[in-house]
Amino acid sequence: MSRQRRIKQPENLHGYAKILLIVMVAVGLQFMSPPGAFGHSPDVPRKKFKILHVMSYHLPWVWNQDQLNGFKDALRGMNVEYKVFQMDTKRHNSEEWRRSAGKAARDLIDSWHPDLVYTNDDDAQEYVTKYYVGSNIPFVFSAVNADPEKYGFDIENDDLYNAVPTFNVVVEEPVQNFADFAQQYEINYKILKRHNPWLREPHLNNASGKTYTLEIPNKGYYKVSK
Repeated sequence: MSRQRRIKQPENLHGYAKILLIVMVAVGLQFMSPPGAFGHSPDVPRKKFKILHVMSYHLPWVWNQDQLNGFKDALRGMNVEYKVFQMDTKRHNSEEWRRSAGKAARDLIDSWHPDLVYTNDDDAQEYVTKYYVGSNIPFVFSAVNADPEKYGFDIENDDLYNAVPTFNVVVEEPVQNFADFAQQYEINYKILKRHNPWLREPHLNNASGKTYTLEIPNKGYYKVSK
């Protein structure tokens, strides 16, 4: 009997993209504003803006890294310092480890004083973000599967995007080139990996003939230049 493997990207990942965009625009406005705006004196150099990325899991974790890269792309050329804290709760999932990792992340926040904290997945919300609800530190979060109200977040329905419409494709034979495979569905390899983070190589040997399920976005959802 062949085994079916599937790792599904959290549906709420796309739901919080709007929040990410709002925060990045606000941050960008502060950096790109003329001298004197936002209370800056034209004779006083602006400080380095510090962003802390708290991951529930560990590197490399594809969609988390892609989203952090989104911050860097949007703020490219600006005076920003980044730090990444890996809670590593996928490989170490005991309650004791989670509490310890969460405490270490909070200690880093309290000592480094980031201007913005970006947290991924539920463990980071449970053991880090919820301790700062109502504080003056802005937090951005994504890939949260539980109800955000569990962590004290007040999110309106209008702030959420619908999940990307997808369908499944079953693969039982080798795939020589996933870039060519993706083009059949009017997407590229990067988008294919976004929906199937278990892909680690640009091809699939599959000499044993196992069954794999790939999540494919509906045609036309992504506008990919040819």
